[in-house]
Amino acid sequence: MNNFMILHELKELGFLISIDTIKIDKSFIDDIEHPIHQGSLVKGIIDMGQSMNFYVLAEGIENKEQVQFLIKNHCKYEQGYYFRKPLPVEEIEEYILPTLMNSERI
Repeated sequence: MNNFMILHELKELGFLISIDTIKIDKSFIDDIEHPIHQGSLVKGIIDMGQSMNFYVLAEGIENKEQVQFLIKNHCKYEQGYYFRKPLPVEEIEEYILPTLMNSERI
């Protein structure tokens, strides 16, 4: 059973399904630099998400060219090694706490 079938089954059972975010997988992001596709699928996903007022998050960004493509195509949310490698649990508080403290003062 694929994800769409599961969503359909849940809807049929009366579950309210609220989707507000589309995540673009790294495998699609890697396609941005493909000489033939040139990110056409990623652009289509971004356009579709924006037309439905969803947040669109690109995952797995690894280089400047990918960032430039995503900015040019109005993808506002991006994550990946290009920005920062994953942090060990012990360092997360050290990294985030100063930001939280500053935002509470505003």
